[in-house]
Amino acid sequence: MAGKFKYNPGDYIGPDKNILLLERTRKGANGSWWGNVVCPYDDVVYEARLPEVLSGKGYQHCGCQTRKRRIQTRLNGKYKLKGKTFGRLTVLEDDTGIQDNDNTIF
Repeated sequence: MAGKFKYNPGDYIGPDKNILLLERTRKGANGSWWGNVVCPYDDVVYEARLPEVLSGKGYQHCGCQTRKRRIQTRLNGKYKLKGKTFGRLTVLEDDTGIQDNDNTIF
């Protein structure tokens, strides 16, 4: 089966060749392959659509970078709500909303 596919298990794929393909798992409804790959940032195994990993348009990480960006956005104060009114409720003070375990406080 070494000659059937351009990328085989054990190959590094993606635009930067930094995502390890562990195995092909299934063929999607549109004929594209899905596979288990390793996140280059925190070594988590996740399933991704291989054409999107190869093109760099999606599935470049397991979601860890999205979580980090979301937390950083809250810490930088992008959403300043102090003094704003929502219906009959008024925000009295800003809070990052982040606990030690990365949960949001409402």
